[in-house]
Amino acid sequence: MRFWTHAFCAAIALLTAACLWAAVSARSFSFTVPGGEPIYLPQVDDVLTVHEPTAAHYPGTDAPRAYSAVLRFSAAPDTDRALSVNRPVTYRGHRFYLMSMGADAVGLVARRNPAWPLLLVSFCLVGLTAVGLAVALVRLRPMPAVTAGEVRLRLVSALPLAVVGALFVIRTVQAGRLPFANMYEALLFFSASVLLFVVLTRDTGLPALIVGVGLCVALFLLPARLTLIRPLPPALHSPLFAPHVALAFLGYGGLLVAALSPRRGPALPIAFVAFTLAVALGAIWAELAWARFWSWDPKETWSLVTWLLMLCALVFRRLDRPGLERASTILALATVVYNFLIVNVILRGLHSYR
Repeated sequence: MRFWTHAFCAAIALLTAACLWAAVSARSFSFTVPGGEPIYLPQVDDVLTVHEPTAAHYPGTDAPRAYSAVLRFSAAPDTDRALSVNRPVTYRGHRFYLMSMGADAVGLVARRNPAWPLLLVSFCLVGLTAVGLAVALVRLRPMPAVTAGEVRLRLVSALPLAVVGALFVIRTVQAGRLPFANMYEALLFFSASVLLFVVLTRDTGLPALIVGVGLCVALFLLPARLTLIRPLPPALHSPLFAPHVALAFLGYGGLLVAALSPRRGPALPIAFVAFTLAVALGAIWAELAWARFWSWDPKETWSLVTWLLMLCALVFRRLDRPGLERASTILALATVVYNFLIVNVILRGLHSYR
């Protein structure tokens, strides 16, 4: 336990140092390049030309699915560098990102960030040590023997979980992708996550089952604008999209179960691990798509608050302060509810469901 606590604290300290280094040393600039015309970039002391700008669209629509282009620098005329959204190009210490594409020009961002490798390693270490810390916390507090009431609750919970699973499969087939892109799909996976924790963990009870079923019922009460299947923008076509969203909602589900449970079981540590990995993957993905690990988007900011409150709850569990642990858990759940009702629907940002 002590080893993983120290390792996690060291990973957080390393991440903090990397963030401070990046804040001081990182430099970026945006510019537009007309297709096929050379442009001189004093930052890299070279001439850049963009070739083959391509915008792929969804069949039968004008909605863009992907942007791509080829970068060519005069100092390396025989080396073409393929560039697309979520796939930057590195040249002379700068990373070039494809941000937009018009009829006759391409929007790019170039960023020099000496702390980038350390930031990447730090996010990975935070995720790894969070797993070890959570496992140690679960082992620290063994659960009593299984009761007949717990068995009945799991059997009853399996039916709504099967229904939600079937709805998830149907939506996946309808959308042609994993359903993680609007409020309907978010509530669907949130409900599945809660019910999954009810079935698989033992620090739960009837209130969590009722909320899980209630979230499923709420799916059919949403206004049409929050349920429509819309094409994903180019930035969401990333292999990190599905694990980032799935881990975030697993964290939400575990947090809800922990807040409603009278026991101090494994739901909270598992939720913390899932949410930590979701934040780490989201930061790495944001760097690939938008040239920065963190942008203080409203959802990002409140997710950080949620994560800090979950961490406080685990610290209070380690100190054996159940009252403070429960208070922190409930406050963390309140920030999740705020994210759903305000940030996702009303505020504008990268995570808006409007």
